Amino acid sequence: MQDNLDNYIKMAKKANLFVIISFRTGPGRSEFTFFGVGNDTFGLEHLNDEVWKDKQAQEKWIDMWKYTAERYKNESNVVCYELMVEPNSNGVWLDIYNPEDFYPAYENTTYDWNQMYPNIVNEIREVDNETPILISPMSWSSVRWLNSLSISNDSRIVYSVHQYEPQSEYTHQEYSSNMSSYPGTFEWNGEPTQFDKSWFETYLLPVDQFKSDNSAQVAVTEYGLKRFVPGAEQFLDDEMAAFEKRGMNYFIWSWQPSSKGYNQAQNDFNFRMGTDPNNLSEGNSQLYDTIKKYWAKNDVEPSDFGNAS
Repeated sequence: MQDNLDNYIKMAKKANLFVIISFRTGPGRSEFTFFGVGNDTFGLEHLNDEVWKDKQAQEKWIDMWKYTAERYKNESNVVCYELMVEPNSNGVWLDIYNPEDFYPAYENTTYDWNQMYPNIVNEIREVDNETPILISPMSWSSVRWLNSLSISNDSRIVYSVHQYEPQSEYTHQEYSSNMSSYPGTFEWNGEPTQFDKSWFETYLLPVDQFKSDNSAQVAVTEYGLKRFVPGAEQFLDDEMAAFEKRGMNYFIWSWQPSSKGYNQAQNDFNFRMGTDPNNLSEGNSQLYDTIKKYWAKNDVEPSDFGNAS
């Protein structure tokens, strides 16, 4: 894994790209945390979320990050460390999805990301005082949980969220003849809701409040939708406009690799194929053009600092 990461960083530097090192897995946490206990295709023995119960696993996670920071702190195009992708103890162990229900019962326990992440920051700073650190809230980096995230006194912290809402109702719909369309009105959290450009303004109010209350920077480290959902171009256009308005950095999920075989099989998020689910050829499309329109607004590269080689 280390050799693989070394190679990716080397390729990114050659391509004049920045790198953020993000850990989805580590001691006491497997990739299967993102699939859920109902997915036993590979056998439930692979599921491991013990990091939220095991203090020793948390200490080993801290050790992992200290080692990582020591190894990569001088890589010129590594610009950030993301401590954990989608902290989620509240969901995988406790079935609690409201911060006001979680914190009175579990604050300062091993389930509480607020007691774990500062220890990681402190250990990283033992070896690396410069590289910014990304920290996201619980419940899979939920916007709703952002204002329950404790604030670090480290001056080089950037906070982050993921934005896939309305997920099951729109962005992650299965292809059918009866899909919800954007803009439009459809069920969300059990209520008919109007989804249009103004919805993003309301939905992102917790981000506005967090930034104002804490003089903090907030990034969107994942967002996206299945390419064939009706109105995908307009949804992404309105969404990225809302991010730009707030001066937020934003990283789309996902960018497909160069493997043609993989892209043919796993193409729901391959934006280069456009919005037609039957099209498996990569090229220009209105959807791809919408994404590039916003990328063109943000064109800082490692070579601007003399770091590319």
